[in-house]
Amino acid sequence: MLLDGHFRLEALKERGAVKALCLTSTDDEGFTYNRQINRLTPIQEHKMIISALKKGIEASRIAAVLGINVDRVHERENLLKGIAPEVAEMLKVRMVSQDVFRAL
Repeated sequence: MLLDGHFRLEALKERGAVKALCLTSTDDEGFTYNRQINRLTPIQEHKMIISALKKGIEASRIAAVLGINVDRVHERENLLKGIAPEVAEMLKVRMVSQDVFRAL
């Protein structure tokens, strides 16, 4: 399963490459290895964290891999508690502040 580098893969295919240098994961971490770039919306991040937690990955490990505080993992885990599904649907592709979710 390709976690990151989709555009690079397509460019290599177009050039006829049959081999490429890559990183291989021995864990199913569910997050990109390029943690310095985060283009995920808060709800997308929430869903990925929920998925990882359901697979048995500890919040402390998620925090360590992402380079964030474990409290942020728990904030994202509980992001949609008390928020109507219709509102979550409207915000799922929007980059909004954590404060918006606290206010809701």
